[in-house]
Parts: sequence; structure tokens; C-alpha cells
Amino acid sequence: MVDSVQSANGIITPLVRTWCLFELWTSTVMGSPPMTDVAFGSLAFQDWNKQIMRLDITTSKSQDLAAQERILRELLRSNQSVLQVNAILRAAGSLKPIFFKTELEGLAEDVEMEAMYDAMSRGNDMVRKLVWIQGNEGAGKSTLCSAVVKDLGAAASQAESKQAVLHFFVRQGDSNRRNPIMLLRTMAFQLCSAFPEDLADYFLRMGPASIERLLDVNEAFTDLLVRPLRKLSHEKRVCIVIDGLDEGLNPEKHSSLEMEMEGLPDTFSQELKEMLVMMWKCYANPVLLLVKQMAQELPQYVRM
Repeated sequence: MVDSVQSANGIITPLVRTWCLFELWTSTVMGSPPMTDVAFGSLAFQDWNKQIMRLDITTSKSQDLAAQERILRELLRSNQSVLQVNAILRAAGSLKPIFFKTELEGLAEDVEMEAMYDAMSRGNDMVRKLVWIQGNEGAGKSTLCSAVVKDLGAAASQAESKQAVLHFFVRQGDSNRRNPIMLLRTMAFQLCSAFPEDLADYFLRMGPASIERLLDVNEAFTDLLVRPLRKLSHEKRVCIVIDGLDEGLNPEKHSSLEMEMEGLPDTFSQELKEMLVMMWKCYANPVLLLVKQMAQELPQYVRM
């Protein structure tokens, strides 16, 4: 465990949270990223921006030298170069993605996914492949989504042609997990991690400061997802898995919509009232609106 990261120019940067090189290793080499929140203390934003761009796994200093040596040995044996790992590390510091280790652990191995893959593989690359999973609470939708992410991720690591499995688990009780900007940041990091040789320079040129200023969903969608995807050749495969679309609505907004339903005229049938509330919930759900935009504007070869 370490409590500082030394950049290439010898400056020691204090971290609010302990930086664990083993976590860095698992997130960049082993593909099983933990929730690591890197915050640069009381540094001015400009200095924080510079330090992110200087992070280097080979010059970081660990109190556990044996662990650091092990990490570097594993890195040499992996398919990723030091330059690629540094690019992924800097992208993580710039994009500040959410990781979903909990959702992807402890799944049953007998999840049936044949029908899902059959639906995803129909047609050709010029036709949008959009699979919508619907079911009651507790039916296993989240389990299926997690299984798809794990299974496709494992297949991608062994495939000759690289694949990216972009994923996000929306949760109503967590404001970050129902924030479309965080969804885009997270998927941008996942895309960069899958194709660092194609996209590392793009995100390095953007830099942390530019990414931090992306507050408009349309601008973030264009800069973090659409443009990077356009840089990839059609031989690259990209699949997007999003769980919990119905949880993207702010709980307070959800309650107010329920009250709106109670105020509808008595002449409306119950079915009409429920349909109207459902429509309101859709248009008040920023994550669902973003998914609609994805389906309309992303390249056709992207599966969802």
C-alpha cells in the first residue's frame, strides 16, 4: 500500500485515498477493476491536471517493493505495453470512471444466454442490433446482464480481433449511477482500455481539464463516445450492456410523477393513466433518453 505517487519529474503528489499498486495492476492488466477513487488532495486544478498526465507505472514508488516488482513482471508477460498501461492509467485519472466489481462477482455459472447471443448475432453489420430485456423485479435481468458482460469480456480477451464490452449498471439510490455524464465517462474509459493503441492519444489530447468541463450530455456523448467510435475500424467489435434503465429516474421526480397520476381526471381509464405516467417517466429519465440517442446515432456495427 502506498500513500503517494511519484511522477517522472520527482514531485510527490499526496492522495486523499490510499493508492494501492495492486489495485492498479488488477484494473489495467487483469481486467477486474476495483472501485479506486484517485483524488489529489488540495492541489490546484491546474497542478492536478499536470500530475495526471505525468503518472507512470514504472516510476511510481511503492512501500511494498515485492508487490511492485510482481506487478511489473506480470506487465511484461501481458499483451499490454508499459505505454498502453500508462495511457489507461491516465485515462482513468482523467475520466474517473465507475467500476462494477460487485455486480460482476459471484454469478451462477448456469445462466442461460444462448437466446441472447442468438438475438445479438442476427442480421449484418449494417443493421442495428438492439436487444431489449424486459421482466418483473427479481426476474434475473441484472444477473443476465452481468453474465453477458463477463462472458463477452472473457471471449474478447481470447479473440484474435479485439472486442470491447462497454457496460453500466444504473442504480436509483446512487446519483452517480443514474448520471448520464458518468455513464459516458465510464464507457469512454472502457473503450480506451479495450483499444489503447487506437484511442489513447485521443483522450490524452483531451486531457483531464477538458473532460471535467463536459457537463452537457450531448457534448459529452459526441466527445466521449461518438468520435472515439468513429476512429475505430469496422473490424473492431463493440457491445454495450446497460442494466437498470428504469432506475435512471430521480427518486424525488418519481414521487412527483406518482402524485401527478393521482391528479389525473377521473374520466381517464386506469390503463390510460398508467400509460401517461409511463411516458412521463421515460421523458424524465436522462439515462433512458441517452440510450435512445445511442440507438439513433452510434455506428450501426455497435451492438446494444
